[in-house]
Amino acid sequence: MTFRPLLRLVSDMIDDFEYAELDEYPRFNSVTSVTLGELVQDGYIDWSDGTWEFPKYSDEQDTQLKQKIVEHYKYRDIALIPVMMWKDEFLRTMREIMPKYIYLYGLVDDSPNLIGAGSEYYKSRNIYSDFPQTQLSGANSDYASTGVDMEFERIRQDSIADIAERLKSYDDVDLMIIKELEPLFSCILTMNLNAF
Repeated sequence: MTFRPLLRLVSDMIDDFEYAELDEYPRFNSVTSVTLGELVQDGYIDWSDGTWEFPKYSDEQDTQLKQKIVEHYKYRDIALIPVMMWKDEFLRTMREIMPKYIYLYGLVDDSPNLIGAGSEYYKSRNIYSDFPQTQLSGANSDYASTGVDMEFERIRQDSIADIAERLKSYDDVDLMIIKELEPLFSCILTMNLNAF
């Protein structure tokens, strides 16, 4: 058989294939294991059932993080089999890393503009003494004739180029967590063509 008839045969097979059923469910085609997407689709991972709990900053952050984890690793095989072993490792890892990230979420909430601006706060006291007049402190018997307290704040706005340079290396807190989960997933993406 020459190449041209073989190409026509494959083309006819593709034309006859029904694609409608593929639109309903994504095909994961994992050859050696199970993908995270399959676990979610088949209901094994149900974030609301109470068995998938780990420390969280807030309910909103928790929902957003779980969605990002699924989106990031949806087509990746889990790295441990059986699935219960993988679940235990996932939850153990989340319990270990979340306390530091909860603190980081709090810092981000308190200082939402971490990249583009900064402020510096200064406070000082100038003391002048011509001759002993006024006692400053009873404990050490300091005297001064005049004293001036000064406070000021300097707000700095960075240039667009500086901000762009910082954004290249910036990962949001959710992505930092997702990167720490990398060892729980296989780094090889596989595809099964079902012997076509």
